[in-house]
Amino acid sequence: MAAVLLAQLDPERQLLLACGRQVLDQQAGQNDLVISAHVDWSACLDLASYHGFTAILAAALKANDRTAPPEVLTRLANELRQSAARSLLLSSELIALHELFETCGIHAIPYKGPVLAALLYSGSMSRQFNDLDIFVPERDVGKVTALLEARGYRSRLALSWEHSFVRDDTGVMVDVHWAFTNRLFPFRLSMDDTWPYVQEVMVAGRALSTFSIEHTLLIQCANAAKDDWLSLGQIYEIGQLIRGKDINWTRVRLISEHLGCERVVYLGLFLAHELFGVFLPDEIAQAIRVDRIVIGLAGEVIARMGFSRQFEQSYVANEYFRMKMWTRFQDKIPFLRRIVRFLVTPNEKDLEVFRLPRSLTFVYYLIRPARLAIKHLHK
Repeated sequence: MAAVLLAQLDPERQLLLACGRQVLDQQAGQNDLVISAHVDWSACLDLASYHGFTAILAAALKANDRTAPPEVLTRLANELRQSAARSLLLSSELIALHELFETCGIHAIPYKGPVLAALLYSGSMSRQFNDLDIFVPERDVGKVTALLEARGYRSRLALSWEHSFVRDDTGVMVDVHWAFTNRLFPFRLSMDDTWPYVQEVMVAGRALSTFSIEHTLLIQCANAAKDDWLSLGQIYEIGQLIRGKDINWTRVRLISEHLGCERVVYLGLFLAHELFGVFLPDEIAQAIRVDRIVIGLAGEVIARMGFSRQFEQSYVANEYFRMKMWTRFQDKIPFLRRIVRFLVTPNEKDLEVFRLPRSLTFVYYLIRPARLAIKHLHK
């Protein structure tokens, strides 16, 4: 199914995928990139920016010495310069915050952003990021908030699992997490689970602690799943993460099974394999073959990225897709609740079908599923 959908890609998406595969192959000593004469370069650059693929596109074009319109090369160079300047600013601020939290005895684990760039690329190529993400124990959120406010940050957005801050003079944004997803998304990795296994990476000459490679892989897959796998960059980085890294795959399986997210992890790995040709170890490939749902989900992901113009999204289809990513029944319940609520809760269109007296408003809960069924049959 995935191969059929991939064959239907427009030239711009084909080029982005080819660039991702080429950059990975280049690291293995291979160097070949075919560029269609029908590429719409403006659309391609917009897609690359949306998917966090600008640096990868630039690296592939440079490595192959292929011709591209001068304005394309100029725009790429400008975007990379801006990204590099932003990365330097954010890296410097992350080091300062890390030292501040360390001095105050707070266990803080930076992830994504500069530390993921260091982990993935070791400074060999830039990674686009716009903010800083720091994981802290929930008990220390108040203390961290006070420290950030004293440093000139103000609250930007407060959610049930993270608090976002911004510093107006520099434009630096910091997302403080005590969980990785909201309560409706069943990924529960705690500080107690992760702190004993932190590793050090070098960021701008300073050693910073971040998650182990195994925990980083799980977090990357969970973040991509939370965003409905809409970002090519997130999937590419899953592939980059496992390529050439010494990963304890038995530990990955045990942790993911404990958390109930093994299908999410297998889906991320399988997508990295299908889209970018990343090699999967035998034990992972075998697990995916056993759980055939993963292969079907991968086909849906490709369609959801806009690769298939025939794919039509709906609320129920989206929630059902998300539900299928989880293997434990208790983790499926939040998605089932949302589906049922959507199917039976009347909206304005349902109220327009019949005008009923208040004493018969319960009938609307029967009208809505009937109306949706008729609408579906008429498609």
